[in-house]
Formats: sequence, structure tokens, C-alpha cells
Amino acid sequence: MEFRIASERGRSQIEDLWAYCFEPAEHPFFQWYFTNCFRSENTLVGFEDNSLAACVHLNPYQLFLRERTIPVSYIVGLATSPEARRGGVAGHLLKAALTEMRRRKHYFNILMPSKAGFYYPFGWELCYHQLKYTIHLEELRGLTSSEGRFSMITCPDQWEMLQSVYEKFMAGRHGFSIRGEPEWRKLIAAHLAEKGYISVLECDGLAAAYLFYQLRDGKIVVGDMSYSSAQAQRSILNFFYNHRSQASTVEFNTPFNDNLHLSLPNPKEGVAVYPFMAGRVVDVTEGLQALGYAQQIQGEVTIAVVDQLAEWNNGTFAIAVKNGQAKVRITDSETADLACTIGALSQLVFGRLSAQELIAGGKLMGKDATKIALLDQLFPKRDNYINEYF
Repeated sequence: MEFRIASERGRSQIEDLWAYCFEPAEHPFFQWYFTNCFRSENTLVGFEDNSLAACVHLNPYQLFLRERTIPVSYIVGLATSPEARRGGVAGHLLKAALTEMRRRKHYFNILMPSKAGFYYPFGWELCYHQLKYTIHLEELRGLTSSEGRFSMITCPDQWEMLQSVYEKFMAGRHGFSIRGEPEWRKLIAAHLAEKGYISVLECDGLAAAYLFYQLRDGKIVVGDMSYSSAQAQRSILNFFYNHRSQASTVEFNTPFNDNLHLSLPNPKEGVAVYPFMAGRVVDVTEGLQALGYAQQIQGEVTIAVVDQLAEWNNGTFAIAVKNGQAKVRITDSETADLACTIGALSQLVFGRLSAQELIAGGKLMGKDATKIALLDQLFPKRDNYINEYF
């Protein structure tokens, strides 16, 4: 099978495969995506006998990782034609995608798995979880605040009202997407194209919260929501509560460490851990050298890494950190301090699991307590949150 970057000449085949696997061509999101978001130069295709057998979109993003703004690829729309399935095509496509991302100097990537287990053998591991709430509106009665005033966002030109809220909401968090004017315009246009609503809370003349939502069959379904304070969050709950004539329940996600569930009258129902996004290291050497490290931490550790798809990640890596920077080299040492798969390393680097947790789970092997402690100092566990869907 031949893998290559798509050309505009092959656009119709890519659209047909997307329509077959995901939304039909007449769906509003399909129309918006292929009008405003699709770029042939960010699309990797696999051909067999001159027929499109597989396709994946490598949408460029920037993430806040380890105190740095890091360019990444967000894998979306991985699709294979029905006649090419169960032949290992997806694995070959992902391997080609890793090669292309490395060429682009995207040394990390993310994807939202529909079935996470499909991606585990290829080195992707869950790095982001959220709390999913499905609550009857009546249960919000004692949790609301009427502070502030809500108004509707009706066009992408109003994006700046949302930016300040997002920045306050993400303060202290990790792994989030860096949003600027192009990203906001894309998000707003996509949501409005799907007949959704965007509401912003203003308090004392300043934006304090926003939410992207839809009204579906008696339910408020929230796609994106940020708030600058606990008071603003309670005003959002009041906004939901005031929709009792139109809906009976509300569905929304929050960061994993959100404590709203502690105040719910019936927290045993309607609150669930929601696996959200997987992450992966594309290139161990370049990726670890691109990150920031605590200035006061220094030391060296060697890690033997196994990667089934990217041969450049197979080996023992010596990681030396000093003055907030890492130098990484491949060493011939057969006695590495620690050993893991690329997936476990990804969870460590993204901050989802600590070195101690990986040891306890059997994902990181090694007995040198000093080196394990050094890894936890270099890659402390973080509060990951991201809410991007394409």
C-alpha cells in the first residue's frame, strides 16, 4: 500500500470515505468541516490498486505541555474502506502518520479514541479524563446563583469575549490547547453550523463564563464550558435551571478535579469518569528535549523504551536534565535504570500518571528508588484538561 499526503484532486474520494464512516455529506458538520477545516496538506491517504483504502487527518494544534507551547498533530477521522478492513491497514496508516508527524517536527500527538483499546497496541494511552455529569435540572435548585447576565454569541467576530474566560479557566491546568483568534473563529463557526447556541455570562462588565450547548429532545447538551470562578459556575447552573420548561436534564463535562459533585444532593447518580483523550510521544529524543523542566531539578536517568510502530523510539535513552533543559542521547547500555513502552512513557510525560503509579501498575519496570523519584521530579503528575473535538 502506498501512503502519501493527499492532493486536491483526491478530495472527492476523501469526502466519500468520511461520509461512509462518519457523517453523511448533507450533515451540517460535514459541510462545515470540508469547507472550513479540511486541508489536503494535513491529510494522509493510503492507496491500493489506485483506490483509496485508508485516510487520516493530522490537524495542527498547539498544546501547553511542561511549561512550553508545543506544536502537535491531532489525529481525527481515521477511516478505512470496508474492503480494506481487518488487514492491518490502520496500523500501517498510523505508522506512516508517525513518520509524517516527525517530519513536521510534531513530536507529540493526541487523538480522541472511540475505542481506546484499539490504539493501545500502537502506543497510544489515555492521558486525559473528565467528569461527565448528567443531572436532572431540579437537583440544581440549591446550587444556583443569579449573579451576572447572560447574552448570546451569534458570530465568530465576538470571539474575544470568550478568550479571557478560557485563559482564567486554564490557569494552573496542563495539556490544554492554546487558542487564539483562528481557533476561536473555527470553534464558534462549527458550533453555530450545527445549530448550537453560545452564551456568555457578564459580571460587572466583564466576561465571567461561557457555554456552547444544544437543546436535544428534552436535554441540554453542553459541548464546551469555562468559568472564571466558582460563583460564575453557579450562575451557569442557574442558567440550566431556568430551562426547566424546555428540558429535564443537562449533560456537561468538567475537569477531572472539579468538586461540583461534592455539593450535589444525589452524587451517586449522574456523575461518571469519562475517558477523553489519548496522547503519544512521536519522537522520544526530540520530544523530551523540547519540554521545560524545573530549574532546581537536575540529574540523569536511562530508560529502555519499546515502540512497536516507530523504530526510532526503540532503544535506551539517557536523559540528562540541568538548568531546565534536557539533553537526550541514545546509549548502547544494556543496563537501563528503567524500562517501559512508549505508551507508558507518554502517560508519564503528559502528566497523567506518575512514575510511582506506573511502577505500581506494572507499566514501568525498575527497582532503583532514586531514579524513580527523579522521574517524578522531572515529570510531576499534572491536572490535564482539553476539550477539543476536531
